[in-house]
Amino acid sequence: MAFEIYDARGEEASKRSMDKKVPAIILSRNNLIINKWAREFFRAANIELAFDRETNTIRIGPGGTIPLKNCKVYARGFFRDFGIDSIGFFPVELRDGHLYAKLS
Repeated sequence: MAFEIYDARGEEASKRSMDKKVPAIILSRNNLIINKWAREFFRAANIELAFDRETNTIRIGPGGTIPLKNCKVYARGFFRDFGIDSIGFFPVELRDGHLYAKLS
């Protein structure tokens, strides 16, 4: 049996690195996290979440009814309602006062 050594600083880890100053969101099973570079784009206590099924894109905007606490949103209902099962790090595009993240 041959073992392969896991390298946390390898190529795959560097792609996900939070050290990159890339505005992005992170999706987990229950939460949507907005990294600090994307959070600087708008300073809002509440946000609005929207999803475009055709392009598989999440739109995040300020001024909605969903509370944003410490860059984290409890989004399990949003994921369930739109059938979103993607997990991971997704870069965002900043335009029109909103963040747009295309899910793979």
